[in-house]
Amino acid sequence: MSMYCNQCSMSAVGGCGSNNQVMGTCGKDDTLANIQDIIVYGLKGISAYRVQAEHYFHKYA
Repeated sequence: MSMYCNQCSMSAVGGCGSNNQVMGTCGKDDTLANIQDIIVYGLKGISAYRVQAEHYFHKYA
């Protein structure tokens, strides 16, 4: 599995994973980068539901 890191500024073109490295410049491997992606995307989803709930409860409260 090749490394691609979405969390760091090195994820731009030519950054981490662009040359199939197995470890990023910060020392993360592909498994840790994938786990962090799942956590970040999950938190973004939870926060989106929270915003929607806030709009709903302010409208009907």
